[in-house]
Amino acid sequence: MSMEDSSGQHDEKINHTISDTAKQISTTISMLKGFTMENMDTSFQTLRQVKIFGVQTITDTITLTETTYDKTSTNKYLHKAVRTARIPVNYDERHNWLRVFELLAYLLVELQAQVHVHETLQKQQASVIIVPSEETVRTKLSVG
Repeated sequence: MSMEDSSGQHDEKINHTISDTAKQISTTISMLKGFTMENMDTSFQTLRQVKIFGVQTITDTITLTETTYDKTSTNKYLHKAVRTARIPVNYDERHNWLRVFELLAYLLVELQAQVHVHETLQKQQASVIIVPSEETVRTKLSVG
């Protein structure tokens, strides 16, 4: 998971926010690439289920993002915002807590699903689950 804090609570610096957003996209893609390199003998279909999460705050807003392999290509990535919530900073904004908790609940459910994906990948990498060579990450990405 990548976490980025952009701008202060009251004052957004647009150039800083754009730079931090680009950095987070780059970081989550790099994390996915690194994870890929550690799992070359697993099924590419299973690897496509891996999600790298990012959290970015901009002033009083928190955004949860996911980076995955694009389902339509072996060499493209998909980075998308999946939840956004305003962070309540005073009593009158307390109704905004619902969105914050929904964001956290979504993340918890997704992380629990990722545990299963990672367990499957570990078994495939260790050859406990046999993956045909033509289905491996190594073959699909034409590496080594």
